[in-house]
Amino acid sequence: MSKIENNYQNFLFDCDGVILNSNSIKTDGFRFALQNEDKFLIDDFIEYHKNNQGISRYEKIKYFLENIKKTEFKQVSYNEILGRYANFCKKELLKAELVPGISIFLERLRLNNNKCFVISGSDQKELINVFNKRNLHIYFSKILGSPKNKYDNTSYLINNNIINSSTVYFGDAHSDYQVANKFNFDFYYIHSYSDWKNGIDFCKYNGSKILKDFSDI
Repeated sequence: MSKIENNYQNFLFDCDGVILNSNSIKTDGFRFALQNEDKFLIDDFIEYHKNNQGISRYEKIKYFLENIKKTEFKQVSYNEILGRYANFCKKELLKAELVPGISIFLERLRLNNNKCFVISGSDQKELINVFNKRNLHIYFSKILGSPKNKYDNTSYLINNNIINSSTVYFGDAHSDYQVANKFNFDFYYIHSYSDWKNGIDFCKYNGSKILKDFSDI
């Protein structure tokens, strides 16, 4: 069997849980940002957050205020929570471990002249800054994130003829699968650090490929 880098031209990667072992950092970041709120409301929100990986912080904090706390939306409170969350993540993402095997795999793709892209729910400017500081940016043609969602960012790549049907998507959340399925890309589920509760069973049922990490690819 040929190596995967010979089977596709384009490789799309989610970030948290796929490139960086950072899902727990995002969860801790939300707890830090919401530390002044009622504990039971925070617990409800964390459950919502884990069940909706890949959705941007902007949508999630708005959801907390309007649907969990059920208070009138106030821009000042919204901005304060976002600010605390961003400050926490900026520091912690610089220390996050790489998912096993990803650095070797990315180097293989670079040497093979494959085109790689990050499609993340994380803030785009923040993510670019982290990747630059960690020297990961050299592997990616574009690093795309919120406030645009994953569907819109992938649509941008397709509509501008940057990628085509010879594309594979590596993700750890149902939102990643949905994007891959929408555009008829092959999907690899990276499950080692995933918060997707029934991800393995779902991907088995739908015929997606399943990997613990990138060590054996």
